[in-house]
Amino acid sequence: MMKRLWAVLIVLLGISFAGAVSGQERAVEQGVMVERAQELFEQGVARVKDDPGLARELFGQSAAMFEAVVREGNINNHRLETNIGNANLLAGDVGRAVVHYRRALKLSPADERARAGLESARGRVLQRVEKSMVNRAIDAFFWWRGFVPRGWVLLIAGGGYVLGWVGVIVRRIWSEHFDRGWVIAGCFVASFAAGGMLIGEQVVLYGVDEAVVVQEAAGYNGPDAQAYEKTFQAPLEPGVEVVVEEERGDWVLVRLGDGRSTWVLAGSLGRV
Repeated sequence: MMKRLWAVLIVLLGISFAGAVSGQERAVEQGVMVERAQELFEQGVARVKDDPGLARELFGQSAAMFEAVVREGNINNHRLETNIGNANLLAGDVGRAVVHYRRALKLSPADERARAGLESARGRVLQRVEKSMVNRAIDAFFWWRGFVPRGWVLLIAGGGYVLGWVGVIVRRIWSEHFDRGWVIAGCFVASFAAGGMLIGEQVVLYGVDEAVVVQEAAGYNGPDAQAYEKTFQAPLEPGVEVVVEEERGDWVLVRLGDGRSTWVLAGSLGRV
């Protein structure tokens, strides 16, 4: 019961900030949908052992209803995205599970439930794509995102800058009583380092159009299956993560984690 009340509260709060609310009736309707989606999920859990097929169907329905809430309410909430990821994963839809776990982590990088879910979903993707040295370096630079909330980094950046200037002013006024220049330097270094981390995150991560294969996709050397040869012998499997580089009509040029590129149909991808 508490889970349902919490879910309804999330929706009501999300809608209040979304700016796309048509009134209290709409908010109540969204809350009812979330409650129904949660009920379907719980029914799926109850049927996993005795009827796995029915359980997957119930999980799929739960995921679809959660997605409708997010889409129609224009809600950005990492808990709802994690719920959708969980439902999709249990329904056997690995590709969409990865999409929604990635969305949840984009909204809240330190969300442990979403991170654990993403790790589990990635473990079910049989087609392994080794990351290039550049992508491994990017992962190493942003190691902090899984452990340190963005708000703390912002606090260090702003707080360190303010404290640094306070130290400069105090030292000018009471120079003979305050000679710890290393404290001031430390504040500025911490501020600039944290600020650089946040700027890098915006430029490198949020400035990239990322996507996930949600249904098996054959890759071609150009945006036409008839005119171009296949890039790979095997199609890309659901769950493979890519970066979108170019779009032409129904086709999208994507770059894999190992640096290779190929053209796939846009409908085979789910945007992060």
